[in-house]
This record gives sequence, structure tokens and C-alpha cells, in this order.
Amino acid sequence: MTDRPGSPARRLSPQRILQSVTLALTVVAGLVVLLGPGYTVATADSSGVQTLRSATVLEELGPGAVLIALVPVGLAAMPLLAGPRVRQAVTIAAAILLLAWGVLGALTIGIFYAPATLSAIAAVFVPRHPATSLVRGHA
Repeated sequence: MTDRPGSPARRLSPQRILQSVTLALTVVAGLVVLLGPGYTVATADSSGVQTLRSATVLEELGPGAVLIALVPVGLAAMPLLAGPRVRQAVTIAAAILLLAWGVLGALTIGIFYAPATLSAIAAVFVPRHPATSLVRGHA
């Protein structure tokens, strides 16, 4: 990816790549939580006929469930929206908050966010700047 002819290619840092991956993983996890089968609903009528059906979180909890799924997406987006001076601190805070979200919801939806949480934690420890060539003049 180049910015202008003659200018060096703009590279994303490993940290920014992982932050983007974290955001994508939270979006995917949110969609799975909302639209995947999350409940088994058993009903019985007065004649004793029982029926089983599966239902999604969205069907059972309604549109308010979208807000629940947006919390981790917002947390994952924070480092991508933060300015350069506070980006590392925001990256650490977002990783801690995603971890807390996953732990608190571990028995229900939190486990779906485990890959995103691991990605967010990894983003704390990888280099913040793109790798540069050791040979001067070669990119």
C-alpha cells in the first residue's frame, strides 16, 4: 500500500494489526452470540404435547441484546480510535476490560470473546512501530 508515487509504503505496526484483528474477532463473536442458537425452549400444551425449539439470544432478549454485544466491540475499537500519545495506555485498558468481560460472562457468552481477548493481550506486548530494514535505503 503506497501513499503517493515516490513515497515509501506505509506499513501498519504489528500492534495496529492485532488491534484490528481484535476488533474483527469481537464483531464475529457478537454476531455468533446474537444470531447463533443460544437457547433451547421447551413448551407443552394442555394435552401434554411437548415441543423443543432453539432460539437465538436476539430472539429471546430482543433488540436490547445488541447493546450487550456492542460492549466488547466498543472496547476493541478504543485503541484504534485513541491518539498516539495515549494509545498504549488505552490498549492496556481495553485488554484488561475485555478480559474482565470474558471472565464475568465465562459461563454464558464470555467464552465467545476469548480469541479477541487473547488478541488484545498480544497487542499490548508486540512492537508499536512497523519493522524497518537494517540496511539503509532498503525497505
